Amino acid sequence: MRSLLFDPNTGKTISNEELFHNKLDFKAFAEKKFRAKYKIPAIKSINATGLMFEKEKFQLPENIFYTDKGLLLYYNSYEAASYDDGPKELLLPYTEVNDYLAVK
Repeated sequence: MRSLLFDPNTGKTISNEELFHNKLDFKAFAEKKFRAKYKIPAIKSINATGLMFEKEKFQLPENIFYTDKGLLLYYNSYEAASYDDGPKELLLPYTEVNDYLAVK
């Protein structure tokens, strides 16, 4: 899957960098939620349970979707795990992420 986000007023694309007030704060928040969902201990490497993040560091996915239920972080196969493990996703309710979002 691939997300393409556009500004409805200008028609220009919106990059993932533009989505957040402070991307580093959002990334830290998302990592905690990701670790909880996939049962990765906070004191262990993000790859401790078999994931394949580059340089053993959590990264936001290339594809971020606005859905009716919340912000979806979608990792395609090979982005965070092997093809056999399939895609990984994390749905974050807007009630939890609205303060981080520059684009709503």
